[in-house]
Amino acid sequence: MQRLLPLILMTYATLGGACLDTDESSSSASGVNQCAQSDVAYESYASGLTASGEQGHFKIELLDGVPAPPGRGSNSWTVKLTDEAGQALPTATIDKVFPFMPAHGHSTGVTPVIGDVDAEGKATVDDIDFMMAGVWTVTFTVSDGTTSDEVVFAFCIDG
Repeated sequence: MQRLLPLILMTYATLGGACLDTDESSSSASGVNQCAQSDVAYESYASGLTASGEQGHFKIELLDGVPAPPGRGSNSWTVKLTDEAGQALPTATIDKVFPFMPAHGHSTGVTPVIGDVDAEGKATVDDIDFMMAGVWTVTFTVSDGTTSDEVVFAFCIDG
């Protein structure tokens, strides 16, 4: 076992260590901002930020986030669903919320908790987990019974 320990540690450092982030900021050990190196465009957080569906059927407005801006760990967002004209969609549903880190090719083990859409088209999504610093996308799958679309937000998560 003692002979295998160095091999196990080296394998872990090579394969598993890439997805661990013990740094408390979005900068790497070399001081380079991980988000600046991303191939994925990302937005600066602001209350009222809006993203359109990939097929143009829906919009989601980010009304509030805790913490704000989004940070490592568990996040809660309050969003508003509208059609492209800006009319609230109280009958629409958020079917899925999927946080994903493109640079590392992984999501998180935590499934966000999606609240019901109210009469004003608002809903709260809890437990959006950003487990490490870097660029994350959050894809909302939205439907209204006849149409489905995906709305994507992307943020740089600091440590």
